[in-house]
Amino acid sequence: MVCASLVIFAAWSFYPVARVQYGEQRQKARLEAELQSLKERNNNLRREVDNLKTPEGVEQVARESLGLVK
Repeated sequence: MVCASLVIFAAWSFYPVARVQYGEQRQKARLEAELQSLKERNNNLRREVDNLKTPEGVEQVARESLGLVK
């Protein structure tokens, strides 16, 4: 009876800790996925900025966005 009580008490004591740890692991995974997505977006924006620093890139945007021709 004492052993069963100790096991139940240990499980009851450990449950909140395990629940918090599980929640933190889920949050970490979500934040890592968000970070990866933001890094990809940042890289795409850097490529776009680099492209706009060239005459060809400016011309391309002028043609596509403004409908200008050569």
